[in-house]
Amino acid sequence: GGCFGSKPQAPTPKPFQLYEHDVACDSITLSWELRSGADCYEVQYRPTKGGTEWKKMSEGSSNYVRKKNLNQDTEYSFRMRYKKNGNYSEFCEPLTLKTLSMELVQSRMAQPKVDVIDGVSVRVIFDRPPRTKKSEVQIKHEDGAGWTTVSTEVMSGSVKKRNLRAGQGYMFRTRGWNRDTDSWGAFSEPTVITRTKMLHPSFKDQFGELLQDRERNMITTDHLAGKVVGVYFSAHWCPPCKMFTPQLAKFYKATKDAGVNFEIVFVSSDMDGIMFRNYLSEMPWLAVPFRQMSRRAKLRSKYEVQGIPRLVILNSKGKIVCEDGARTSLSPQQIQNWERE
Repeated sequence: GGCFGSKPQAPTPKPFQLYEHDVACDSITLSWELRSGADCYEVQYRPTKGGTEWKKMSEGSSNYVRKKNLNQDTEYSFRMRYKKNGNYSEFCEPLTLKTLSMELVQSRMAQPKVDVIDGVSVRVIFDRPPRTKKSEVQIKHEDGAGWTTVSTEVMSGSVKKRNLRAGQGYMFRTRGWNRDTDSWGAFSEPTVITRTKMLHPSFKDQFGELLQDRERNMITTDHLAGKVVGVYFSAHWCPPCKMFTPQLAKFYKATKDAGVNFEIVFVSSDMDGIMFRNYLSEMPWLAVPFRQMSRRAKLRSKYEVQGIPRLVILNSKGKIVCEDGARTSLSPQQIQNWERE
Protein backbone atom coordinates (compact mmCIF):
# COMPACT_ATOMS: atom_id res chain seq x y z
CA GLY A 1 0.00 0.00 0.00
CA GLY A 2 0.99 3.62 -0.34
CA CYS A 3 -0.16 7.20 0.03
CA PHE A 4 -1.43 9.06 -2.99
CA GLY A 5 -1.83 12.76 -3.61
CA SER A 6 0.39 15.80 -3.63
CA LYS A 7 2.78 16.60 -0.82
CA PRO A 8 1.29 19.17 1.58
CA GLN A 9 2.77 22.60 1.01
CA ALA A 10 4.26 24.71 3.80
CA PRO A 11 1.95 27.60 4.76
CA THR A 12 2.73 30.82 2.90
CA PRO A 13 4.01 33.48 5.33
CA LYS A 14 1.76 36.49 5.83
CA PRO A 15 2.74 39.45 3.59
CA PHE A 16 5.06 41.76 5.47
CA GLN A 17 3.66 45.27 5.71
CA LEU A 18 3.68 48.57 7.56
CA TYR A 19 0.57 49.96 9.25
CA GLU A 20 -0.45 53.46 10.25
CA HIS A 21 -0.60 53.82 14.03
CA ASP A 22 -1.03 57.57 14.50
CA VAL A 23 -0.86 60.67 12.29
CA ALA A 24 -0.40 64.19 13.71
CA CYS A 25 0.50 67.49 12.05
CA ASP A 26 4.27 67.03 12.56
CA SER A 27 4.74 63.30 13.20
CA ILE A 28 3.68 59.86 11.98
CA THR A 29 3.81 56.67 14.04
CA LEU A 30 4.04 53.29 12.31
CA SER A 31 3.67 49.71 13.49
CA TRP A 32 4.10 46.20 12.13
CA GLU A 33 3.76 42.60 13.25
CA LEU A 34 6.99 41.06 14.57
CA ARG A 35 8.63 38.48 12.32
CA SER A 36 9.71 35.18 13.91
CA GLY A 37 13.51 35.04 14.25
CA ALA A 38 14.08 38.63 13.07
CA ASP A 39 17.04 40.38 14.74
CA CYS A 40 16.05 43.95 13.89
CA TYR A 41 13.89 46.13 11.62
CA GLU A 42 15.03 49.03 9.45
CA VAL A 43 12.50 51.72 8.47
CA GLN A 44 13.16 54.27 5.73
CA TYR A 45 11.17 57.33 4.58
CA ARG A 46 11.04 60.06 1.97
CA PRO A 47 8.64 62.85 0.93
CA THR A 48 6.31 61.42 -1.73
CA LYS A 49 6.72 64.49 -4.00
CA GLY A 50 10.26 65.21 -5.13
CA GLY A 51 11.80 62.77 -2.63
CA THR A 52 13.92 60.41 -4.67
CA GLU A 53 16.36 59.25 -2.01
CA TRP A 54 15.22 56.97 0.83
CA LYS A 55 16.59 57.96 4.25
CA LYS A 56 17.03 55.62 7.20
CA MET A 57 14.56 56.56 9.91
CA SER A 58 15.22 53.86 12.52
CA GLU A 59 16.76 50.46 13.12
CA GLY A 60 15.84 48.38 16.19
CA SER A 61 13.90 45.48 17.62
CA SER A 62 10.63 47.28 18.49
CA ASN A 63 7.58 47.03 16.20
CA TYR A 64 6.51 50.65 16.75
CA VAL A 65 8.39 53.72 15.52
CA ARG A 66 7.58 57.44 15.39
CA LYS A 67 9.01 59.95 12.90
CA LYS A 68 8.99 63.50 14.30
CA ASN A 69 9.73 66.94 12.83
CA LEU A 70 7.72 66.42 9.64
CA ASN A 71 6.02 69.20 7.69
CA GLN A 72 2.29 69.61 8.19
CA ASP A 73 -0.17 68.66 5.43
CA THR A 74 2.59 66.79 3.57
CA GLU A 75 2.65 63.29 2.11
CA TYR A 76 5.45 60.87 3.04
CA SER A 77 6.27 57.32 1.99
CA PHE A 78 7.68 54.66 4.32
CA ARG A 79 9.15 51.22 3.77
CA MET A 80 10.76 48.58 5.97
CA ARG A 81 12.88 45.46 5.91
CA TYR A 82 14.05 43.08 8.60
CA LYS A 83 17.37 41.34 9.27
CA LYS A 84 17.44 37.62 10.06
CA ASN A 85 20.59 35.53 10.50
CA GLY A 86 22.66 38.48 9.25
CA ASN A 87 20.71 38.89 6.00
CA TYR A 88 18.19 41.61 5.10
CA SER A 89 14.80 40.79 3.62
CA GLU A 90 13.36 42.62 0.64
CA PHE A 91 11.64 45.92 1.48
CA CYS A 92 7.89 45.75 2.03
CA GLU A 93 5.47 47.68 -0.18
CA PRO A 94 5.75 51.41 0.63
CA LEU A 95 3.06 52.95 2.83
CA THR A 96 2.04 56.53 1.98
CA LEU A 97 0.56 58.79 4.67
CA LYS A 98 -0.16 62.50 4.92
CA THR A 99 0.43 64.62 8.02
CA LEU A 100 -2.55 66.60 9.28
CA SER A 101 -3.35 70.15 8.21
CA MET A 102 -4.13 72.65 11.00
CA GLU A 103 -7.80 72.45 9.99
CA LEU A 104 -7.80 68.69 10.56
CA VAL A 105 -5.89 69.08 13.84
CA GLN A 106 -8.76 71.26 15.10
CA SER A 107 -11.24 68.53 14.17
CA ARG A 108 -9.32 65.91 16.16
CA MET A 109 -11.20 64.36 19.08
CA ALA A 110 -9.53 64.02 22.48
CA GLN A 111 -7.84 60.73 23.37
CA PRO A 112 -10.50 58.25 24.60
CA LYS A 113 -10.51 56.56 28.01
CA VAL A 114 -10.96 52.80 28.43
CA ASP A 115 -12.62 50.98 31.32
CA VAL A 116 -11.83 47.27 31.50
CA ILE A 117 -14.96 45.27 32.37
CA ASP A 118 -13.70 41.67 32.40
CA GLY A 119 -11.60 39.25 30.36
CA VAL A 120 -13.54 39.77 27.12
CA SER A 121 -14.98 43.29 27.16
CA VAL A 122 -14.07 46.95 27.71
CA ARG A 123 -15.94 50.24 27.53
CA VAL A 124 -14.45 53.05 25.39
CA ILE A 125 -15.45 56.52 26.64
CA PHE A 126 -14.86 59.76 24.72
CA ASP A 127 -15.91 63.42 24.58
CA ARG A 128 -18.09 64.30 21.60
CA PRO A 129 -17.31 67.80 20.30
CA PRO A 130 -20.28 70.10 19.52
CA ARG A 131 -21.86 69.57 16.11
CA THR A 132 -20.76 65.90 16.01
CA LYS A 133 -23.44 63.80 14.33
CA LYS A 134 -21.88 60.37 15.00
CA SER A 135 -18.53 58.82 15.90
CA GLU A 136 -16.33 56.04 14.58
CA VAL A 137 -14.39 53.85 17.03
CA GLN A 138 -11.46 51.69 15.94
CA ILE A 139 -9.49 48.98 17.77
CA LYS A 140 -5.96 47.70 17.37
CA HIS A 141 -4.20 44.73 18.99
CA GLU A 142 -0.84 45.28 20.68
CA ASP A 143 0.82 42.96 18.12
CA GLY A 144 1.14 45.94 15.77
CA ALA A 145 -1.35 44.93 13.06
CA GLY A 146 -3.70 47.48 11.48
CA TRP A 147 -6.75 49.26 12.88
CA THR A 148 -10.18 47.59 12.68
CA THR A 149 -13.46 49.51 12.87
CA VAL A 150 -15.72 48.67 15.83
CA SER A 151 -18.55 50.93 14.61
CA THR A 152 -19.09 54.01 12.43
CA GLU A 153 -22.51 54.73 13.92
CA VAL A 154 -21.83 55.50 17.60
CA MET A 155 -24.41 58.10 18.65
CA SER A 156 -23.36 58.48 22.31
CA GLY A 157 -20.12 59.15 24.17
CA SER A 158 -19.25 55.52 24.84
CA VAL A 159 -19.28 52.07 23.27
CA LYS A 160 -18.80 48.58 24.70
CA LYS A 161 -16.42 46.28 22.82
CA ARG A 162 -16.98 42.57 23.44
CA ASN A 163 -15.39 39.32 22.26
CA LEU A 164 -11.83 40.29 23.17
CA ARG A 165 -9.23 37.81 24.42
CA ALA A 166 -8.38 37.56 28.12
CA GLY A 167 -5.06 39.08 29.18
CA GLN A 168 -4.44 40.68 25.76
CA GLY A 169 -3.54 44.33 25.10
CA TYR A 170 -5.66 46.64 22.92
CA MET A 171 -5.67 50.30 21.82
CA PHE A 172 -8.55 52.47 20.63
CA ARG A 173 -9.08 55.71 18.71
CA THR A 174 -12.10 57.75 17.65
CA ARG A 175 -13.18 60.39 15.15
CA GLY A 176 -16.37 62.39 14.66
CA TRP A 177 -18.63 63.22 11.70
CA ASN A 178 -19.09 66.98 11.70
CA ARG A 179 -22.58 68.27 10.79
CA ASP A 180 -21.24 71.57 9.38
CA THR A 181 -18.57 70.16 7.07
CA ASP A 182 -20.54 66.93 6.45
CA SER A 183 -17.30 64.94 6.71
CA TRP A 184 -15.13 62.94 9.10
CA GLY A 185 -12.61 64.73 11.26
CA ALA A 186 -9.16 63.33 12.06
CA PHE A 187 -8.71 60.35 14.35
CA SER A 188 -7.83 61.01 17.96
CA GLU A 189 -4.48 60.09 19.45
CA PRO A 190 -4.64 56.34 20.22
CA THR A 191 -5.04 55.18 23.81
CA VAL A 192 -2.16 53.50 25.58
CA ILE A 193 -2.30 49.70 25.62
CA THR A 194 -5.19 48.53 27.80
CA ARG A 195 -5.10 44.91 28.93
CA THR A 196 -8.22 42.80 29.51
CA LYS A 197 -8.41 40.93 32.79
CA MET A 198 -7.03 37.44 33.31
CA LEU A 199 -9.36 34.79 34.66
CA HIS A 200 -8.14 32.94 37.76
CA PRO A 201 -7.46 29.32 36.68
CA SER A 202 -9.80 27.93 39.37
CA PHE A 203 -12.85 29.22 37.46
CA LYS A 204 -12.14 27.19 34.31
CA ASP A 205 -11.34 24.19 36.50
CA GLN A 206 -14.83 24.49 38.00
CA PHE A 207 -16.97 25.72 35.12
CA GLY A 208 -15.08 24.64 31.99
CA GLU A 209 -14.47 26.81 28.92
CA LEU A 210 -18.07 27.81 28.15
CA LEU A 211 -21.18 28.89 30.03
CA GLN A 212 -24.70 29.46 28.69
CA ASP A 213 -27.06 32.45 28.84
CA ARG A 214 -30.85 32.41 28.74
CA GLU A 215 -30.88 32.90 24.94
CA ARG A 216 -28.86 29.65 24.69
CA ASN A 217 -25.74 31.52 23.56
CA MET A 218 -22.47 29.96 24.67
CA ILE A 219 -20.35 32.50 26.55
CA THR A 220 -16.64 32.10 27.31
CA THR A 221 -15.83 31.68 31.00
CA ASP A 222 -13.35 34.59 30.57
CA HIS A 223 -16.47 36.74 31.03
CA LEU A 224 -15.99 36.10 34.78
CA ALA A 225 -12.45 37.58 34.88
CA GLY A 226 -11.99 40.22 37.59
CA LYS A 227 -15.52 39.72 38.96
CA VAL A 228 -17.08 38.55 42.20
CA VAL A 229 -19.01 35.40 41.24
CA GLY A 230 -22.13 33.97 42.86
CA VAL A 231 -22.51 30.22 42.29
CA TYR A 232 -26.28 29.75 42.47
CA PHE A 233 -27.55 26.25 43.27
CA SER A 234 -31.27 26.14 42.53
CA ALA A 235 -34.05 24.24 40.74
CA HIS A 236 -37.35 24.93 39.00
CA TRP A 237 -39.23 22.36 41.18
CA CYS A 238 -38.07 23.96 44.48
CA PRO A 239 -40.68 26.40 45.99
CA PRO A 240 -38.14 28.34 48.15
CA CYS A 241 -35.95 28.72 45.04
CA LYS A 242 -38.89 30.08 43.02
CA MET A 243 -39.41 32.68 45.75
CA PHE A 244 -35.71 33.62 46.04
CA THR A 245 -34.81 33.86 42.33
CA PRO A 246 -36.85 37.07 41.63
CA GLN A 247 -35.23 38.70 44.70
CA LEU A 248 -31.80 37.68 43.47
CA ALA A 249 -32.58 39.04 39.98
CA LYS A 250 -33.55 42.38 41.55
CA PHE A 251 -30.29 42.44 43.53
CA TYR A 252 -28.30 41.46 40.40
CA LYS A 253 -29.82 44.42 38.52
CA ALA A 254 -28.94 46.74 41.42
CA THR A 255 -25.27 45.67 41.22
CA LYS A 256 -25.25 46.30 37.46
CA ASP A 257 -26.85 49.74 37.94
CA ALA A 258 -24.18 50.53 40.56
CA GLY A 259 -21.39 49.48 38.16
CA VAL A 260 -20.26 46.62 40.42
CA ASN A 261 -18.34 43.71 38.85
CA PHE A 262 -20.64 40.88 39.87
CA GLU A 263 -21.76 37.81 37.93
CA ILE A 264 -23.85 34.76 38.81
CA VAL A 265 -23.49 31.21 37.51
CA PHE A 266 -26.59 29.03 37.88
CA VAL A 267 -25.95 25.37 38.72
CA SER A 268 -29.22 23.55 38.12
CA SER A 269 -30.64 20.65 40.14
CA ASP A 270 -33.46 20.22 37.61
CA MET A 271 -34.21 16.73 36.32
CA ASP A 272 -34.79 17.55 32.65
CA GLY A 273 -33.63 20.06 30.05
CA ILE A 274 -37.04 21.65 29.49
CA MET A 275 -37.42 22.58 33.16
CA PHE A 276 -33.84 23.91 33.13
CA ARG A 277 -34.45 26.10 30.06
CA ASN A 278 -37.77 27.41 31.39
CA TYR A 279 -36.16 28.33 34.70
CA LEU A 280 -33.05 29.87 33.08
CA SER A 281 -35.31 32.07 30.92
CA GLU A 282 -36.21 33.93 34.16
CA MET A 283 -32.55 34.59 34.95
CA PRO A 284 -30.44 37.48 33.58
CA TRP A 285 -27.14 35.66 34.35
CA LEU A 286 -25.15 32.66 33.13
CA ALA A 287 -25.45 28.92 33.76
CA VAL A 288 -23.46 25.70 33.58
CA PRO A 289 -25.03 23.95 30.53
CA PHE A 290 -27.61 21.33 31.51
CA ARG A 291 -25.85 18.57 29.53
CA GLN A 292 -22.78 18.88 31.76
CA MET A 293 -24.30 16.69 34.48
CA SER A 294 -21.00 15.45 35.92
CA ARG A 295 -19.69 19.03 36.20
CA ARG A 296 -22.86 20.12 38.01
CA ALA A 297 -22.57 17.14 40.36
CA LYS A 298 -18.91 17.97 41.08
CA LEU A 299 -19.84 21.57 41.91
CA ARG A 300 -22.56 20.41 44.34
CA SER A 301 -19.99 18.13 45.97
CA LYS A 302 -17.23 20.76 46.04
CA TYR A 303 -19.43 23.28 47.86
CA GLU A 304 -21.14 20.60 50.03
CA VAL A 305 -24.63 21.61 48.91
CA GLN A 306 -27.17 19.95 51.24
CA GLY A 307 -30.17 22.17 50.49
CA ILE A 308 -31.27 24.75 47.94
CA PRO A 309 -31.42 27.65 47.21
CA ARG A 310 -27.75 28.21 48.00
CA LEU A 311 -25.59 31.09 46.77
CA VAL A 312 -21.87 30.58 47.30
CA ILE A 313 -19.98 33.82 46.62
CA LEU A 314 -16.37 33.79 45.39
CA ASN A 315 -13.98 36.70 44.96
CA SER A 316 -12.12 37.17 41.66
CA LYS A 317 -9.37 34.79 42.86
CA GLY A 318 -11.89 31.99 43.44
CA LYS A 319 -11.82 32.23 47.25
CA ILE A 320 -15.13 31.77 49.13
CA VAL A 321 -16.12 35.09 50.72
CA CYS A 322 -19.72 34.12 51.61
CA GLU A 323 -20.91 30.55 52.20
CA ASP A 324 -24.57 31.32 51.50
CA GLY A 325 -25.75 34.63 50.07
CA ALA A 326 -29.31 33.23 49.95
CA ARG A 327 -29.44 33.57 53.75
CA THR A 328 -27.30 36.71 54.06
CA SER A 329 -28.28 40.34 53.70
CA LEU A 330 -26.32 41.46 50.61
CA SER A 331 -25.63 44.94 49.23
CA PRO A 332 -23.81 46.20 46.12
CA GLN A 333 -21.33 47.85 48.50
CA GLN A 334 -20.57 44.49 50.10
CA ILE A 335 -19.92 42.95 46.68
CA GLN A 336 -17.61 45.86 45.86
CA ASN A 337 -15.68 45.25 49.10
CA TRP A 338 -15.22 41.59 48.14
CA GLU A 339 -14.10 42.71 44.68
CA ARG A 340 -11.16 44.52 46.28
CA GLU A 341 -10.05 41.50 48.33
